[in-house]
Amino acid sequence: MKAGMPQKTREEFEESKKKMENILINGLLQYVKDGINPKYDNEKHMICHNIIYNFTDAGYGEDLLNFHNEKIGEATNGCYERIKDLSGLDFIDSFIDCTNKLNNLIFFMSRTFFYTSNNYLKGADDENNVRKYKEDNVSEFSMRIYKSLFFDKLEDKIND
Repeated sequence: MKAGMPQKTREEFEESKKKMENILINGLLQYVKDGINPKYDNEKHMICHNIIYNFTDAGYGEDLLNFHNEKIGEATNGCYERIKDLSGLDFIDSFIDCTNKLNNLIFFMSRTFFYTSNNYLKGADDENNVRKYKEDNVSEFSMRIYKSLFFDKLEDKIND
């Protein structure tokens, strides 16, 4: 936690996560699910950015990273479940559609969690003063999640 920053409680953090879900993240997840593109609202983005800024500086960087990864995983796994039993052109079309939607989700989540990338990930060290994460930003976590929960599971179907 940075000096002079007001201390944040776990309860405040949980409430702020719900607020981010309600004003921005749930719309992005709904877009991945049903294709209805949420209207981008800079004010909503800034509210979420400020929440992330304040809680990263208050020592919740790892919690924010876990929250980000949980939401990316939720969307990615949902896409996998929707298309895993499809075949032929239906599978190919759905795979491309899901990948495009997940790319958009990853882009907007990376923009939203930018502060966590720059002010937590790059400085997070373990007890031996070694970098805790090999990833430099949340986008790298997102792509790893996409690969393991979606692409790798469907690789055999893609190659057929």
